[in-house]
Amino acid sequence: MYGVAAQEIISEAISKEKPYWEHQGEIKNAQQYIIESLTERFDVVGKSLSEKIKSIQSLDILNMLFKKTHRVNSVEEFDQLVNKVLN
Repeated sequence: MYGVAAQEIISEAISKEKPYWEHQGEIKNAQQYIIESLTERFDVVGKSLSEKIKSIQSLDILNMLFKKTHRVNSVEEFDQLVNKVLN
């Protein structure tokens, strides 16, 4: 239906979008894993902390924070770490 040139343009556009969406998916997963890990350990994660976690768009920072979910002694301590990251 499309010409070869049109198919190449469409194919190129799709290949450029894919890494962005894959990266966004990784970020969303990391955010969710952090919230789930905190909920599993401390039962309740407040809406404010959840929103802060969801505002972080760096996969490296999210991965570091995920590791910290196993080391902190309270949700409040984790909240302080998140505040340091955001400031």
